[in-house]
Amino acid sequence: MAYVNTVISLPQVIAHPDYDLLAIIFLITFGLCAFIFFIGWAIIGKLLHATHSQKTSLMFSLGMSTNGIGLVLGSLMLTNYPSAILVIVFYNFAQQIMTGGMNRVLF
Repeated sequence: MAYVNTVISLPQVIAHPDYDLLAIIFLITFGLCAFIFFIGWAIIGKLLHATHSQKTSLMFSLGMSTNGIGLVLGSLMLTNYPSAILVIVFYNFAQQIMTGGMNRVLF
């Protein structure tokens, strides 16, 4: 349901794409997401001397944050700034890609 709220910004982004900005948003959101997954697995898991299953649980619980409310509020408050909403959309996409990739690697 949260994705429906982002539809407002997509026509503006498609009509006037800023490829540099889209690339920066893509790189930062995917980098941040990968960093958070890494922190859950390697750093916190190592500090706590966690088992493999505990590290996996930490990684997914830290990496998969709920940002649906950010999409709803962002779409309502930032309709004149569609790029701001794209950050949340890209981050949500990055979480799903990262989760699928880590699931494939670990299991």
